[in-house]
Amino acid sequence: MIDANPAAWCAVELAVLELFARCEDSPVERVVGAPPATGEFRYSAVVGDGGPDMFRATVARYREMGFVEFKLKLSGDPVRGRDKIDTLRDLEDFESLRIRVDANNLWDDAETAVRHLAGLDMSFVGIEEPLPANALEGMRIVSEHTGSPIILDESVLRADQMAALAGDPERWIINVRVSKMGGCCARWRSSRPPARPASTSSRRKGRSALTCSKRTSRSPR
Repeated sequence: MIDANPAAWCAVELAVLELFARCEDSPVERVVGAPPATGEFRYSAVVGDGGPDMFRATVARYREMGFVEFKLKLSGDPVRGRDKIDTLRDLEDFESLRIRVDANNLWDDAETAVRHLAGLDMSFVGIEEPLPANALEGMRIVSEHTGSPIILDESVLRADQMAALAGDPERWIINVRVSKMGGCCARWRSSRPPARPASTSSRRKGRSALTCSKRTSRSPR
């Protein structure tokens, strides 16, 4: 059921985890027995396939905010794609940017994908899903010809799919998006023993999840 409807199951799971976290008055990480998030985080600026003016304005706003990681959506129009790259090249600090592109399964075969990407005349830090999902052999060809690793999104939904990537791991980057993978806990259970909850105080006090739900949903007085 989870693999057939991963995003729907993820929504249910997130709601339940938030409920349990509120019952315990603690972060979700403690509820599921995961280590807390620490360290520095790097964020990417995602720029959609808008017109030239919108693209330039969006890039300018992101640069003002200090973004150096950019993800560009490709449309299949080589002229439009090249204009986007040229807009970025016009930036004074262009050399400091890290740029990847998202093709969203745009091309049917590796030859067409390679030809289009070569026309952009740009070395990307990653190319996301240039071919139909699970067309791994074709994506290997794209990676070989462009020199860029392939970012897998729709092609990796389960842990067991990663075995096909073991022979050349340097060619792949896996986009681990919780919604597409059916939530957090289902994937943790497939690769590690279940963790003991950090606290069971709500059960010791006899509060059920339903009781907690009613308590947390009351308006403050």
